[in-house]
Amino acid sequence: MNAHDKSADLGLILDEELVKALPGVLRAVLLSRDGLVVTTSEGVERDLADTMAAAASGLLSLSREGAAFADCSDSPLELTLIQYGDGYLVGMAAGEDTYLVVAASREADVGALSYTAQKTVDRIGRVMGVGARSAADPRS
Repeated sequence: MNAHDKSADLGLILDEELVKALPGVLRAVLLSRDGLVVTTSEGVERDLADTMAAAASGLLSLSREGAAFADCSDSPLELTLIQYGDGYLVGMAAGEDTYLVVAASREADVGALSYTAQKTVDRIGRVMGVGARSAADPRS
């Protein structure tokens, strides 16, 4: 399987397990730690994906750095949640040097979203051929 096929498969996973499966989920992007788009859910324009990937990379990096303040320096990053008046951004480690960010409307069930996103991360890890985030790696 070449890299393009793998990216298409990952995009389908985002659509099937998140966007189409959960009410209120708008879109998702899978990105590298350095802020490059790996894949997106269907219909995400390239400029929006690039902007979100760059922003999410910085936000998730800040989230990792905040671990010391919470006495969690040896714990992996599990979830970053940003709540707006009309919706949410949910970000999490998705494997080795990879993150998943999901946008949802206010109607979304954030608990169901975070649970389903973790299950999606596990599936993404299998498709990518790398382990999902590791509890042993606090940098995730």
